[in-house]
Amino acid sequence: MAACGSAAPTSTGVTSGGGNHSTNGGAGNGTTGGSDFVIQNTGGAVAVVDGGRPPRCDDSGNCTCINIAEFGMTGSFGAVQGQDSSTAFQQWLNSKSNAHVDVYSTRTTITADLLSNYDVIILQSLSNSTSYTQQSDYWTYGDDEIAAVKDWVQNKGGAIIALTGYFSGNSYEIGPTNQLISFSGLTFEPTDIIWDNDCPPNNSTAAHGGQTCYCDGGSIPISDWNTASPIAKNVTSVGAYRGRSINVAADANATVVATFYESTGDYAGKTYDVAVAAQSGSGRVFAFGDEWITYNSQWDGSTLTQSPASYTNSYDPCYEQQPQNVYQIPQLWYNSLSWCAPMVACALKIDNPYIIVN
Repeated sequence: MAACGSAAPTSTGVTSGGGNHSTNGGAGNGTTGGSDFVIQNTGGAVAVVDGGRPPRCDDSGNCTCINIAEFGMTGSFGAVQGQDSSTAFQQWLNSKSNAHVDVYSTRTTITADLLSNYDVIILQSLSNSTSYTQQSDYWTYGDDEIAAVKDWVQNKGGAIIALTGYFSGNSYEIGPTNQLISFSGLTFEPTDIIWDNDCPPNNSTAAHGGQTCYCDGGSIPISDWNTASPIAKNVTSVGAYRGRSINVAADANATVVATFYESTGDYAGKTYDVAVAAQSGSGRVFAFGDEWITYNSQWDGSTLTQSPASYTNSYDPCYEQQPQNVYQIPQLWYNSLSWCAPMVACALKIDNPYIIVN
């Protein structure tokens, strides 16, 4: 695929949806969140490179290759409870790539018009708060919204990346996410997996890579990856904690990308699918069973200390370890976003020394 050949967006901020324009301006309508970018047309037909959708450009000529919408609340627990966030992940895309992210953290009606502004949507905690435990605290989608998402994926080539595991022990959180992805044959299971005792050396199985835990009381490595999947390319381990498994329907056009062997608790002795990619019509769905791949602590360590190379505070969950050297989280995101957006004409470009492009 050809590169975009245009500047990355100037925005470095992360914006909420629910009817607001983002900092880039553009075609937002102020009622449904709108689009930050419109396809540039200077009088003639827009040139389509390699037969795909061209980059979206604002009035100043700032263009993006992939437009992404995040729906839901971002995680609030992580390695340092109450201090971890996912700003590094969002700002990395908005300021160091030719992609752009809009965040809809409040319940926003999903329509065909809204979805038409995006190539990929990321489903996070579809709730009013990540700490709610009642079913009524979680969003419920109407039939029209579910149908709009299905049509956008199957007939328009849209893609979904779905995460879960935001609140352990609370099976309600999978409800709205499953509403939006079940058409693909993928659904999240309510069972919590990936517990403290799964951490090597307590569990020295090959499925966990035989490595020690990334940090004491922190994430546990998922290290059993399907190397035939493009999403798993150059990925050997990422961290997770109390995530959920994925059920794959018999008729789903799906590939298991990663599994996890559960060694403790009521479900010990089983291997669970924790990352699954599905083709659905002309679009794609990637389900990942945890949310820790969004946290700053796992991404760049910025919520842990000022100097990841010299952790000296015994309170620090990542004492003497650097996430960049333990996990390949930027690589996983690069791979999954690239796989999810084959309909665009340009190639995703991200400024990150830990990503292998080829």
